[in-house]
Amino acid sequence: MKTFKEFRKEVKERSALVANQTDIIDVVLKDLHALLLKEMGKGKTELMNNVARLVGLKVTQKGQQKNKAFLYDLEKGFRKSNPRGSSRGQR
Repeated sequence: MKTFKEFRKEVKERSALVANQTDIIDVVLKDLHALLLKEMGKGKTELMNNVARLVGLKVTQKGQQKNKAFLYDLEKGFRKSNPRGSSRGQR
């Protein structure tokens, strides 16, 4: 009998599927990963931020090199003068 992952690799089209919750989440995340990469490659971060907001994060590509993004925690935020939070040896 084939495992779910082996089955998923063979099936190219989307169809109804009964599987355990972990496998269903894996399928959704795999498709979501591809979609987010495509959107961010175009410089669009709205969809990514909608997903990131579910777990309290935010993403921006402003001021970053090509194919790079900046991720930060919405609750903690970040300081523009020093985004890494280092005190530079000061106490």
